[in-house]
Amino acid sequence: CAPPCYHKGYEKMFDTGGAIRFAEVPFEDFDGHKGGYTRVRAMMAGKPALGFRFQYMPLVDGEDGEVICAETSGGPTQRAGWEYILTNRPAEVRPHTGQRVFVKKRLDIAPAELPILPVDYEITPASSVSFRPTQERHAMYYRDLFAHRLGATTSEQHCLMLLDGHIAGVVGVHFFSANHYIPLDDGKIYLEETYAFTSPSRRHKRLNRLLRMLITTDTFRDMVAPTERLRHTAGLATTCLSKHPEQKI
Repeated sequence: CAPPCYHKGYEKMFDTGGAIRFAEVPFEDFDGHKGGYTRVRAMMAGKPALGFRFQYMPLVDGEDGEVICAETSGGPTQRAGWEYILTNRPAEVRPHTGQRVFVKKRLDIAPAELPILPVDYEITPASSVSFRPTQERHAMYYRDLFAHRLGATTSEQHCLMLLDGHIAGVVGVHFFSANHYIPLDDGKIYLEETYAFTSPSRRHKRLNRLLRMLITTDTFRDMVAPTERLRHTAGLATTCLSKHPEQKI
């Protein structure tokens, strides 16, 4: 059982803004702050089937004896909480698993020695844009600055987008699917974007669209790909569902 981590979590995750309507069976919203986890625990208690549940809130009396795994939560730069996996039959499970605790290493983030693009900066025909590989600690600084409290992500390559020498964006790229020959729905192999964010701008509302158009070019793929084989992939797959670069937002 993996209930959502916050109120109306699944409802928010699958909200299409009215574009798609689901003929769903009505059900009660899960709210961990109002007894949701307690109800799940009661439903599992004493059942003949072995059950496991995920919990993203502090334990209550008696639950510590049902924990088989605990891990610090949050991204590498965020204040840590705890996540738990509990079972309704700990005496049966523990001889095989024990009680495991995983503590994530905190990342010492820091800004790069470059200025951030001013919010009123004007892009002109004479402006130049480029990408620069950067260390994870610098990338996570700007990712969290431009997108507050984003969850943890895994990227093998991090890059800064520079606009006239100013930091205007940050990008993370993942190579797992390409390295393991896992194709997307079109049957082709791609590098994958894990995150891409731009600095705030009052003058240019589509700065993020510019970033996504640039990272879907062969030039960007060839720059970030660490091997010759990965440079021959179909390109970079973004988190945006559109197939057309000019629609990337």
